[in-house]
Parts: sequence; structure tokens; C-alpha cells
Amino acid sequence: MIQSVLQVLSGELNNFLELQTEPVERPLVVMSALARQDGSPAIVAENRVVCTLVNIEQERTALNAPSGNKLFRSNNPVHLNLYVLFSAYFAPRNYPQALAAISATIAFFQSKSTFTHQDTPELPFNVSKIIVEMVSLDITELNNLWSALGAKHLPSVLFRIKMVSVSTGTLIEEFARISTIESQSDTG
Repeated sequence: MIQSVLQVLSGELNNFLELQTEPVERPLVVMSALARQDGSPAIVAENRVVCTLVNIEQERTALNAPSGNKLFRSNNPVHLNLYVLFSAYFAPRNYPQALAAISATIAFFQSKSTFTHQDTPELPFNVSKIIVEMVSLDITELNNLWSALGAKHLPSVLFRIKMVSVSTGTLIEEFARISTIESQSDTG
């Protein structure tokens, strides 16, 4: 499901970027790691915006959310925040295009920060809505991120993709919600 969400977002961004910038190659947006395990670059072709998942975080605020008038006994869905880095992997001679691609990436997610089935029918059926927020890192956090990725710094922007839910949908038991409390009184 994570790959489906990222494929949809990458596809939408790709369509936008191809209209806003002059793509050197197609597709302009690719999903990939930035470095292989041995430290060599993972991207073979240059002049791309690379979509890389850098962290998965459980959304703790949605753990005990009620679900309508019925109570269900099931394993609660896991609500996730995905941290996704978009990096401009361009040839040095195309550095201005790299900056234009990152600027257009920011503009795209600023103009469309919420994705639902009404405006993005390609979303997986079990994802009702996702929200995209830009994450700002200070210079130390940025250095740590690029060190952890094992890659050289590129023009990039980090986004938090909020409320991607993972659930098998298995219902164990259903209960009616208690609406009134009655008491018996002794009249004897």
C-alpha cells in the first residue's frame, strides 16, 4: 500500500512537472533509493526528480478514534506518516533545471496538499485521504539525513505524507453502542 500511495503521488507530480518545466528526460519523477548498499549511486539516468521514502512513523493521535454508532472488536488500523524526500538528480550543467524542478515540486504540493478519491481516483481503496506537509530541517538535521542516506547532498525538499492507514479490515466482533443506562429499584 505504501508503494501505491507513492506511485500515485509521483505520477501526479510527474504530470505537473512536465507541464511546468522543460523535461530533459521522461519520466521526470522516479521512485528510487539515492544510494546502493555499497555506497554507489542508485540512479543511473540523470535529470530526474527522485522520490525516496526516508522514514515511516505511526500517527499516535488516531489510535483510539471512535467509529460511528457501533463498536467493533478488531485490530485497529495503523495510521502512518510517511517522510518522503524529493531530490533533483540532475547533471551539473543542468543545475538551473534542478532548481526549477524542486521549486515546481514545492509549488505542486502547495497547490494540492490534500488528496482524496474525488480528486485522485487512483488512490488505493483503503486510503480515504492523505495530507502532504512540507518539513523543514535545520542544517544539522539535513546533514544527518544525507549521511544516513549515504548520498551526496542534492537540491531537495522533504514532505510528511499524513494518515496513510494500513488495515486488513478483519472484523472480529461487533457490539451495539450503549445509549442509556437503566437501573432497577426496589419498591418492596
